[in-house]
Amino acid sequence: MRALLGFVQFALGAGGLVALFNGQWLAMLGAWAGAFAVGWLGNSMVRMTSGISQSAQDSMHFIPQTVELLRRGDYNSAEGTALGAVNAFRMGGDKGLLPLALALRSVALGANGKFDSARKAVDEAEALSRTIPPRPPRFQDVYDDVRPMILSVQRELHRQPPDSSRLVEYFLELNDAA
Repeated sequence: MRALLGFVQFALGAGGLVALFNGQWLAMLGAWAGAFAVGWLGNSMVRMTSGISQSAQDSMHFIPQTVELLRRGDYNSAEGTALGAVNAFRMGGDKGLLPLALALRSVALGANGKFDSARKAVDEAEALSRTIPPRPPRFQDVYDDVRPMILSVQRELHRQPPDSSRLVEYFLELNDAA
C-alpha cells in the first residue's frame, strides 16, 4: 500500500511539473495539492499501523547521532542534528518522540552557551512530556526513561549559573544509565 501511495504521489508531482512547463497553472496546482494530500494520507496510515510517522522513522537515527556528537564534543553539529530531529518529529506529528528530541536539543544548545534557548526547549519538552499520547509498545522503554531525563536536564539548566560542560556530562551520565 505504501508503495502504491508513493507511486501515486510521484505521478501527481511529475504531472504537476509537466503542467508547469505547459503553462497550465491550475492543473499544476491541482496535481501538487493532490500529491500533498496523498503524502499526508500515507504518513497518517504509517502512523496508524506502526505508532510513529514515516518521517519519524526516517529520522530516528538523529537521536543516537546527536548523543554521539555530544560525547565527542562537537556541540555545533549536535545542535544542528538535534534540530533536524525536532523538525522531523514536529512535521510528522509525533508528539511522543518530540520531548526526547527537544531535550537533546536543549543539551546541545546549553553546550554551546545558548542557555535561554536551551531553557525554552527543555521547558517545552517538559510540558509535552506531561501529556504523552498513547505509546506504541515497541517504544515503551524509551518513554519510561524520557520524563526523568527531561526533569533532570531542566533542573540543571535552571541552576544559576548553568555550566555547559557539567550539563553535557550530566546528560551523558543519564543517557548511559538509561
